[in-house]
Amino acid sequence: MQIDLLQQSDASAILQFEKTNREWFDQFIEDRGDWFYTPEGIRAHIANFQEKYAAGSLYPCLIRDDGGLLIGRINLRDIERKSHTARLGYRVAAASAGRGVTSIAVMQMLELARTQLQLAQVIAHVSVENPASVRVLEKCGFSRVGMRDAKSIVRGRALDCHEYRCIFETAES
Repeated sequence: MQIDLLQQSDASAILQFEKTNREWFDQFIEDRGDWFYTPEGIRAHIANFQEKYAAGSLYPCLIRDDGGLLIGRINLRDIERKSHTARLGYRVAAASAGRGVTSIAVMQMLELARTQLQLAQVIAHVSVENPASVRVLEKCGFSRVGMRDAKSIVRGRALDCHEYRCIFETAES
């Protein structure tokens, strides 16, 4: 398994991935609307992410299995250089859920955040209705630090989210 930086050349694979897993993802995140699931929508989405990457505020990646098949997405967003923080987001295809893929990808992204981006901490929010994601974060060294009321909208419902943080140890710690 590997994580790769998102490229415009990945558009058709991303479109297929998103369309195949739309119902699965709609259980956990707000639906993006029909336009997103078109070639134009995906190209615009990638272009937007590439602009944010160029500006240094986003690190968008794809999760691929050993055969190169796209099985997930993982991002560091809202990257703040002054505070050395970022927010983590991820999702994995229904067919790959429960196989440890997400934990491996999160660990790889945390290593990238610590070493390449030189961040001090990564923040993640997870719905109180998503215990599998809670397990992933805790397994990967995140600690629950609070609750965010009505942080997420899923199927028109406002959901409370746990706030988690992974703080990297430094030589001074």
